[in-house]
This record gives sequence, structure tokens and C-alpha cells, in this order.
Amino acid sequence: MRKKYRAIRTGEFAVICVALGFAVMSPIAFSLSEQEAQKIQENISKWRAEAERGNPGAQTAIGGLYEEGIYGWKKNIDEAIKWYRAAADQGETTAQLRLGLCYELGKGVPQDYAEAVRLYRLSAEQGNTTAQIRLGQSYELGQGVPQDCVEAVRLYRLSAEQGDGAAQALMGRCYSEGVGVERDFKEAYKWCRKAEESGNEEVYGYLGSMCLRGLGVEEDKVKAVEYYRKGAEKNDADCMCFLGECYEQGVGTEKDMTEAVKWYRNSAERGNMFGEYRLALCYFAGKGVEQDIPEAIKLIQSASQKGCLSAQTVLGSSYLTGYGVEKDEELGRKLIRDAAQKGDPTAVKILVGIIRGQTKKEGDN
Repeated sequence: MRKKYRAIRTGEFAVICVALGFAVMSPIAFSLSEQEAQKIQENISKWRAEAERGNPGAQTAIGGLYEEGIYGWKKNIDEAIKWYRAAADQGETTAQLRLGLCYELGKGVPQDYAEAVRLYRLSAEQGNTTAQIRLGQSYELGQGVPQDCVEAVRLYRLSAEQGDGAAQALMGRCYSEGVGVERDFKEAYKWCRKAEESGNEEVYGYLGSMCLRGLGVEEDKVKAVEYYRKGAEKNDADCMCFLGECYEQGVGTEKDMTEAVKWYRNSAERGNMFGEYRLALCYFAGKGVEQDIPEAIKLIQSASQKGCLSAQTVLGSSYLTGYGVEKDEELGRKLIRDAAQKGDPTAVKILVGIIRGQTKKEGDN
């Protein structure tokens, strides 16, 4: 006989789940007011009693309190896992998602991608949009399942069509980059716009770049700058760099090197390799800042280490010539050769020049 539990009202459970960062399947958007927070504090003891009676919603909430360590609860990942598992075994979708995340990250349990996928699938099949995304990402990465980008897109679409902004942004990326679908910039723009309308703040860079180049939408450089600015003001380091480039080149806005440097610096301070690269070039040339070769080299080295091929090429050239660093032709050639093999066009040209020079030298001898 099915047990009867005191129902935790949808609003109560949704509020605590939002506080814990849970994905709640509800058409209503909840925000945590002081009154709601106080109400949660007053009801926690009741929820604990409900959890011990076997109420899966209460078990999930108590598990979250243990995982996050809020409302005066001491963090205890073992207790969190215990309560998530109890709720997940009863089919509670948020608990399945949270327990899956623990297995994916190796948080409180041995890392187990296959078990994470199993739990994501159980949750996704009940319509949990975040679980559908996590399962889709598992397929895209081939993590816990054979890689299958087509299946990944199918799952992203399921979530996106339910209005999940993160999934809509993923659909935009997939269509923009041709991941699991034929590349289609009109579809990419459509999904990114939907994501923006859903409140997703991670699509401004995509929207700006499509407007800038007229991909899937009419070219509009001014609108591109507006999108980049929106992203930059939300601390998107890529958008900060894009906005800096627009100011440096006078694209969609007045040319302003002071503003360009400001946005490059903001991007670089957040560890963005492209921001570091663009700021380094400003220091090399003394554009918008006083020339500072040591600072330029420091930034170029950082960007190169993070994988910016343009920065690696500049660094290689510096070692070849001894500009700002102690001359080391062997290291310079190695850096340039590596960047060329990875497809940097400037490195390819420099490498061709090096080879021609060596050939000519050998011929003269």
C-alpha cells in the first residue's frame, strides 16, 4: 500500500530548491525573499520529520541542505548522498539529477560517469530539463556513453522546447558550429534569440558575432556592439574582448583606444587568453597605454600557455629576435613550428620564411 505523506506545497519545495540551485520543474519563477527564507528556516524541522517518514521531496530538500551547508546546517556530503539516494530510489527527479551530478564530479562518491548517465536518464525521462541537458552533454562528450552528437542534440532540443534557456543556448551553439546537425546560422540565431528571451546571458557573444558578420541575420554592426556590451556588462570575458576589438577598429562604434584597452584589461583580468593577447599587443605598440614590453611579454606568455596560437606565434617571434626576452632561436622555432602545425596562418608564413632562409643559406654554402 502506498504511503501517505504530508504534502510539501509546490511553492515551499520550489523555494528551497531555488535556494540550493536545483532545477525545479515549474512554470512559475521563484525568487527567495526574506519572508520565504524565514519560512524555510521555520519549516526545516518539519521537513526533516517528513524526510525520515520517507517523503521524497523532503529527502531531496534535506539532502540539499547537507550538500550546500546553508540555513545553519553543517556541510556533510555523506548525509547529502544518503538522502538523495533515498529520494532517487523513489523516483524523485531532482534527487536523481543531484545524485547524478555527484557521481559525475566524484563528489562524496567515487567518480562514475556510467552511473551519472543512468541517473540523468531516469530524471530526463520524467521531463527534467536540466537532466536532459546533462545527459545530452554526456553524449556529446562521450562521457559514460559512446559519443553521439545527434543524440545530444535530440536531448538538448527536448529541454529547449520546454523553454530551458541553457538548452536553447546549446541548440544555438550546435547549429552555429555544426555539432550533431548541419550548420545553419538562421537556426543558430533563432535559438540564441529564444535563449536571450528566456533570460540566458551566455548567448550575447554568439548573437553579436552573427550580427557583426551577417550570419543567419542581416548584418548590423551597431547591434553587434550592443550585444557585446550586454555580455561584457554581465562579466562575459569573451564579450569584453570582442567589445574591445570593436572600439580598437571603430566597428559599430567610434574608434576609442582608451575604451579598447579598458575592455581588453577587464577580459584579461578574468583570465581570458584572447583578452590577454589583445592587451599584450597594446603594450607592445604603446596603443592606448604607455609602451611596456615586460608587461606585454608576461601577458603573451600567459595567453600562449592557455592555448592562444596567435600569442604563441608572437612569443616565438620574440625569442627568435630577442625582443623583450633573451634570444633563443631554437625555442622560437619550436613555438612557431608548433603553432603552424596547429593551423595559425601567421606562424605558417613565418615558418615558410625560416625554411626558405635555411634553404638559401645552404645553397650559398
